[in-house]
Amino acid sequence: MPQGRDYNGFGTTARNSPTAPETNNRPPTPASGSTGRPAETRRATNPFGTVDRMVAEAQLAFINHRYREAEALCHQALMIDRRNAIAHEIMGDIYLKRGQQNAAATSYSYAIQFNPRNYSVQVKLERCSAAQRGSLFPMWGRRWRVPRPCLPGSASPTVRAARRT
Repeated sequence: MPQGRDYNGFGTTARNSPTAPETNNRPPTPASGSTGRPAETRRATNPFGTVDRMVAEAQLAFINHRYREAEALCHQALMIDRRNAIAHEIMGDIYLKRGQQNAAATSYSYAIQFNPRNYSVQVKLERCSAAQRGSLFPMWGRRWRVPRPCLPGSASPTVRAARRT
């Protein structure tokens, strides 16, 4: 260790040392709101400024029937935050509007995985799965038919045929 200088162990002089040189080797502090990094390497510190804003715009675009714009915004949001359940739900809605049942079911499944308390997505997934199976009520496995009322004195064709024999 050289005489007359106070080293902090990292090869530089200590700041509070009376023998330290008066030069400031630190870069200037960035202005308020700036991170000091180049724009291409800056990260979003506020997620509402990026992902949540994109998802909100995608919801608005979907409501206004601008499906391509909503899909593009959801893809951008999912590139930043892959676990965003709302973006997956909107993608499922878009796929369902286009008639792509399998893709919609996949998107709804992701949305449920990332937010299991969202019951509206669970209902959408169940409806989508029921439509894939071809049943109106998934618990019955086939289409439910309303029975025709049987009036007194009138018999169905099968009952009439049974009476003739």
